[in-house]
Order: sequence, then C-alpha cells, then structure tokens
Amino acid sequence: MKLKSLHLTSDLYENVKYDEHAIPLVTCIDNFDEYVSRQWSPHWHEGFEMTTVLHGICQYTIINNSHKENIKLTPGDGIFVNSGVLHSVKALKPQTKTACLVLPPTFFNFKSFEILRKNSISPILNSGVSEITWRASNKQESVITQGITELCQLSDADPDYELQSVELICRIWRLMAVQFRKSNQKQLSFTPNTQANRVRAAIQYIHENYHRPGVTANEIANAINISRAECFRSFKAIVNQTPIEYLNEYRMTMAEMMLTTTSRTVKEISTMCGYNTSSYFSSEFKKKYGTTPKQYRKLKH
Repeated sequence: MKLKSLHLTSDLYENVKYDEHAIPLVTCIDNFDEYVSRQWSPHWHEGFEMTTVLHGICQYTIINNSHKENIKLTPGDGIFVNSGVLHSVKALKPQTKTACLVLPPTFFNFKSFEILRKNSISPILNSGVSEITWRASNKQESVITQGITELCQLSDADPDYELQSVELICRIWRLMAVQFRKSNQKQLSFTPNTQANRVRAAIQYIHENYHRPGVTANEIANAINISRAECFRSFKAIVNQTPIEYLNEYRMTMAEMMLTTTSRTVKEISTMCGYNTSSYFSSEFKKKYGTTPKQYRKLKH
C-alpha cells in the first residue's frame, strides 16, 4: 500500500480544495494507517477545522505563539482548530480513524447569515482562541461528534444535500458555541515575531533544505535572523525538539515516504534526504523503524 502525506507549500500551508457545488466545504473520513508515520505533519489552512475520532486514539498538537498544547482524543472526542493555526496530528494506535470537516472563513458570509455571523460566528473566529475540544463522556458535547459524523456520511448525489449540509453545520456550530462560552479558554493573539512564527519560518527553511548534507543549527538560526540560543529555546518551547532533532526526523519521514511511494533506490533516497552515505542512512533508519530500508519497503508493498 502506498502511504499518503499532506500536500503543503514551503510555508506549511495546505491549500484545501473545497467541493465544487453550492456548499463550499470538505468532509472526509481518514484512516491514519494510510499516512506516512500515521501522522499529519505541522500545517495550517485558512479554513477552520472540526474533527472527531471514530476509532483509535490520536493526538493533536496545537502551536500558537509561545503556546503549545498536546490534546489526546479518544473515540467520540473532537476538536475545533481555528483558521490559520499551526497544528499537527498523530495516531497513537493503529487503525485510528477520524471524521473531519473543513469550512472556509467566508462560509457564513451570505446576507441571510448576517446576524448569525455577528452574534455566533465572528466571536469565535476572531477571539484568538486556537482550539476548542469536546469529549464523548459529556452527553451534550457528544452531539457535536454525531453531527460531524453524519455530515461526513452525506452524499452530494442526494437531492437535499445542500439543505442537509447547512442544517447540520448550523447545529454543530450552535453546540460548539455553547462549549466555547462554557470553556472560557484563554484568548491568544496572533502577533508577529513570536516563537511560533520563528519556528514556522525555521521549519520552512528545513523543509526547503533538508536534502543538503551538513545543515547546522547555526545555519537555521541565521536563515531566520535569530541567535542559535533563541532558535533552540523556540524549538523546545513549541515542538519539544532541537532544530537538528526536527531536521533528522523530517529526513526520516521523507525517506519513509519515498520508500513506499517511489521506485528509487536506497542510495538515491539517502542522497535526496541529505545523508552522505547510504550505509549511514540505513543504520539511522534501522534505529528508528527496527528494520533496514529494503526490508521496510518489502513489508509495505
């Protein structure tokens, strides 16, 4: 089975393609076993996201300014991720499945939604809050999960697809607005030059240069105009890794993806991922995955 990964631009932006009909939305049920390392790498999108866990366990990592939070979700739990918030997702168990809904910020911009947008939509989208969670153990909150699951199971071939979609989205949002008011979560600003923006810039540099051997922490820090010490502090605060640890992990992630989705040789992959020799690459790969690159490829095909 060829594993999938998110398609991101160099600044970690995911260009979400909304359905081409009257209702601009994306719904999907994702099996994380189909993704490289069972995870979605750090990314952001203009649309706001609502996800619920159907099976297994996953962990959302929310990164906003100096605030980083790991949120574990079990079946029936869910999360709202605001527009523009950097986040990653990792399955903590095999066969983890989620139902996901992504809507553009302009979804409620219709004239008929003007009062609704003013009273119930904008207060959340413009609050600066990064995320809102709900839990299966709370009967009222679990209705949000039911709504997202039902929405993901709709077919656009149904004659009332648009009407049902709007009905479910409004129900989901009403319940989430109640949760937002109850939670009284700390509001966060999206000001520039914060740790999160520094790390985002550094990650972009790593993604553009991981193929070059000898990339150093000093080089990464210089590329984003901060000191080496500040670069280390920011990475530790936001992703709990050093810049080089992140670089090495990203190289391994890309190597794993190439092994399972291309016919390139191990030597070619090691060179493309910034390793000086294929023997060193194979040694590091075995440390992480418990098997050689060649054996790993055979297991995945």
